[in-house]
Amino acid sequence: MAGPVKLVAVAAMLTFVVGCGRKSEPPAKAAAERWLRQTEAGPDLADLIKQLRQDPQVAEAVFIEAFNNGPTEAERETLADTIDWHWAAMQVQLADPEAYGLSDSEKEAMKSISLSEEKTEELLTFEYNYKAAALTGLALTQGQTGKQLLERVAADPNSPYWNVAIAAQKSTTLNGTGKR
Repeated sequence: MAGPVKLVAVAAMLTFVVGCGRKSEPPAKAAAERWLRQTEAGPDLADLIKQLRQDPQVAEAVFIEAFNNGPTEAERETLADTIDWHWAAMQVQLADPEAYGLSDSEKEAMKSISLSEEKTEELLTFEYNYKAAALTGLALTQGQTGKQLLERVAADPNSPYWNVAIAAQKSTTLNGTGKR
């Protein structure tokens, strides 16, 4: 039941990241870091892609590091803290379900959630999405090292990112931003 926790966790993570943006970073680096944390295509996607392509070498370095290392420990801790907070709020709701208008099915669903399982699931999902975003970002930057990483991952059907790398390679070929 990653639904309620996931929505709050993603919103909190985005708020944290946006609020902690550093103004002294090169625009392409800041854009690459925003790209890694996006959860869906927003109205500023075209601008974000333009910023990434203004200095593709900087963005490529960020994406390669992100794929190799995953999210920072601070980002993981922030997500874990957000899950803890939301878990505590759920416990308050479960203590007085009538006051919160919880149905029997909602109560059962909330009771079935283990905090440790929820944290593990959310952290794994966050890491997967973060690394997948790094691969799709590499498709935009088109640097040689990034292309090699995409090719290596796309050639390994045992990689959990295999399908992401193949899709990233196809997207660059189809939209004319790269050659294969």
